[in-house]
Amino acid sequence: MKVLSGGVSGDVVLTDEGHVRKQFLPKLKVAQEWLSDPRRVFREIDSLRAWGRIAGPETVPQVLSIEPASFAYTMTYAEGPSWKDLLLAGEVRRSVAHELGRRLALVHRRPDAEAARTLAGPGFFVELRVEPYYHAVARRHPDLSIRADFTSETLVHGDYSPKNILVHKDGLWVLDHEVAHWGDPAFDLAFMLNHLLIKAFIRGDARYGDAARAFLDAYGPAPALEARTLYHVAVMMLARVDGKSPLAYLGEDERSRLRALARRRIQEPVSTLGRYLP
Repeated sequence: MKVLSGGVSGDVVLTDEGHVRKQFLPKLKVAQEWLSDPRRVFREIDSLRAWGRIAGPETVPQVLSIEPASFAYTMTYAEGPSWKDLLLAGEVRRSVAHELGRRLALVHRRPDAEAARTLAGPGFFVELRVEPYYHAVARRHPDLSIRADFTSETLVHGDYSPKNILVHKDGLWVLDHEVAHWGDPAFDLAFMLNHLLIKAFIRGDARYGDAARAFLDAYGPAPALEARTLYHVAVMMLARVDGKSPLAYLGEDERSRLRALARRRIQEPVSTLGRYLP
């Protein structure tokens, strides 16, 4: 077997049969202690299947087998970089951003009774997102009003970011569904926009902002949803500096600049994406 890059939450290997085996860990691979129930594997499997039904089987890898006792499963494999790797290398594709916005809109807006049943409730959203992002930031910045006031209206991926988009020869796969739950569409929108806007701000490169615009335009949020999304972007931006999972590629000056921008946007919210960056 060959070890693959599996992020912080699991061990991922490529088997001799050419499949991917992913096993979930009770302790995430970060500097601070971050524990989570490995039964989140079942949320991931149910969300992969839901995306296959709603957005099409070509949008996600296919689940091949499940090992309930060891909190693992096997899925199909495709060769290719993550969109995060391409973005960090300076390869910014508006077409990718547009497609990801289009897909997310499908998942958020197309009814699916099976997903509503199997992924009801918050799942592991509180321990994997609210606590390490919102609560951690609130502890570090007690002068700020940090609100984790989410709705419960649709299937939410919970980790919709460039690192979880596999760009392969036949298209795009959306990976890492363990935080999937029935929740607020603003969270998925904000999670993706946060990564793109951070790169636009830190690098001073308008192409990343253009990608953010392409993503949001393809989704087409109502004005109220866009405004709510941008508040959550600010909290998530601050969390990538002072939360449990800070961005590793930022220098101290970049952290200071990003912290100042995020604090300003929490204290003085904006309602449209075009007004977000200074």
